[in-house]
Amino acid sequence: MCSTISPAWNSQYQDPGNCGTGRGSTCRPVCGSGYTGTAAEIRCDYSYTSPSGNCGNCRPYGQWKNVETGGTAFTGCTEVANLCGEPLYNDIYLAPGAACSGTAVGGTCTPACANGWTATPAEPLTCQSDLTWSSFGGCAQSACPSGFGTYDTDGGGSITSSTMVAPTFGLSANECAAACSNQAGCQSFMHSSYSCEVLPNTYDEYLDTNTYAPPCGADVNIDGNGVSPYTAESCKIRCDEDDNCDCLIFRESDARCWKRGDCTPSAFCDGTLGYHTYVKIPGSTNCGECRLFASALPASPTTGKTLPACTSLCNSLSGHPLFFCLLCAPIFSAPFSLPNP
Repeated sequence: MCSTISPAWNSQYQDPGNCGTGRGSTCRPVCGSGYTGTAAEIRCDYSYTSPSGNCGNCRPYGQWKNVETGGTAFTGCTEVANLCGEPLYNDIYLAPGAACSGTAVGGTCTPACANGWTATPAEPLTCQSDLTWSSFGGCAQSACPSGFGTYDTDGGGSITSSTMVAPTFGLSANECAAACSNQAGCQSFMHSSYSCEVLPNTYDEYLDTNTYAPPCGADVNIDGNGVSPYTAESCKIRCDEDDNCDCLIFRESDARCWKRGDCTPSAFCDGTLGYHTYVKIPGSTNCGECRLFASALPASPTTGKTLPACTSLCNSLSGHPLFFCLLCAPIFSAPFSLPNP
């Protein structure tokens, strides 16, 4: 048994409260306050000792070993002070689906390219030893098709936010024209198939229901012991950040969160009081932005400007707010003549 040789609990690695003492028992330490990460599992292993050197006096004794390395040193927890914070994003590089904050030195995180800058993928950022991020790179400006461009007004007509109806997504150019025709006071509209809204994941709720592998409806136990403390909502965020997470379990009694993969709701174990299962319904991208205006737009947009140049121009024009600098946005004015296909 390992009862007489306890793991070296300290401020970094702490007792999870479920370590057995028998031969082959395993448990996973938890990271202490001020540390983050997932500690490596430890196991109670046996070897033999003989104080006299006589094999007849050899007696077994237990020693805790790191399952991943085979040694006695714990691994997996990183001091929070040695983590990079969130990078400073801009008009070209956007926050990725999984936030970069909390990345250890040497770790990487890949931002997303903004709309109009997706010709090549963004390069990973690296958390450097001084806890700053390496430079952004990799996003190149997309080329606009013929007849499309940025809108900068060239001095014609004052368009302000009060004349714009909130944009609608998921419409074609013809549907956007029809929407303007049916909207009282609509004088012109702008449509862009390049502009999209990202719809977040949602979750189906199964109260007092548990799932794990096997036999309760999940093929993969992503984290066997779970983590705490979490709320049901923060547990969903944790699942959102893991593409392999298809559902999650939240236990009320100790605010513990588990991630599961390949979940089958029809096989879940019902009647497990205090355990609630949430099944991820993946979000989607809804493209085709339609904006309606209560005044006419200039007939011809300016083309060939980069986003920074267009931003600078918009800032210099009185009455023309920044959101009219849209890359690759076809602009239509009454009587709604659509471009040739």
